[in-house]
Amino acid sequence: MSFPTGYVFNEERIAAATSRMESAGFQVSFEQDRPQLRGWWEKRKSQGITAILAQDDEFKLFGEYREPNSQHRGTCVGQGSSRAIEDVHTSRVVDKAIVDPKRRVLISYEAMYAFERKLHFGQTHQWGCQCGRCPDGLQGMDAAAFYATKGVLQRMNYEQAGIDLSQPHEELAIQWNNSGVPEVLIAAAAFHKIQCHRSSTWDEFADAIAAKHWGHVCLQGVFQGGHIDRFGCCEPDNVGPNWGHDTECCGVVELPSGETAFVMQQSWGNAIKYPGFVQTKSNQIKLRPSSYAVRKSVLQSLGTQIELISCDIPSGSSFR
Repeated sequence: MSFPTGYVFNEERIAAATSRMESAGFQVSFEQDRPQLRGWWEKRKSQGITAILAQDDEFKLFGEYREPNSQHRGTCVGQGSSRAIEDVHTSRVVDKAIVDPKRRVLISYEAMYAFERKLHFGQTHQWGCQCGRCPDGLQGMDAAAFYATKGVLQRMNYEQAGIDLSQPHEELAIQWNNSGVPEVLIAAAAFHKIQCHRSSTWDEFADAIAAKHWGHVCLQGVFQGGHIDRFGCCEPDNVGPNWGHDTECCGVVELPSGETAFVMQQSWGNAIKYPGFVQTKSNQIKLRPSSYAVRKSVLQSLGTQIELISCDIPSGSSFR
């Protein structure tokens, strides 16, 4: 495979990140923190709704779709999580939960990635090192803990610090592994805290996504569009611990068969050609670039070494 993935399931690290969040006063479980949304997807289906997609709000607000992220290192946890937060912000504006100008809020993942990597691994060596602790990657809950306790950085030029994050800079994320994230950026992130939850089942996660708590999925498999069913859904092309990956989850749909499918968006740019559509119970939907659908049953077959994380913007954030 020509693309780095950057995710290996690690229960101890997940538990440590969860503990950090709980110690800071956050309820990590989506079901426990959002009991009013239990069964939300089934409720929406009973109302005749067969698709809930982040791309609909994006197009409604901007009249176009932004190009997908273009990952070249194993920074997928940063790529998928930051894109989910961007979509949450867009949906909250569309739904009038945030009074904000018609503008895109883009999220920088570089500080989060470097901070969490340094926290877990200390100083790392040059790319390609085989020492056992240098390969790229994070846990999904590492990102959740950072965004909830430290905050997120908007993409902009932090002129006073002499740091331009207006564009993605993967190598900067790698460099800060060793030198540390500048404190001025950690201070700036504190203005924008994000609520992150982990779901324990795909059904619970469907409720989160149906409520527009867009999220990201870490699992032991990758989808490259090589195997597609009649509804446009993808099956994994590679499965197992060497194929761990994190991808934004930006939609949930009901297929003609009545089964639930999730819509993902890859962070490999336009390098992979996906079907470009999904057939729902009511109509065929064209998906935004680098997006694809996967049946819930297929995702369940990949095992329990997964992280299903959804995002929201809490009332105390200046995003609101």
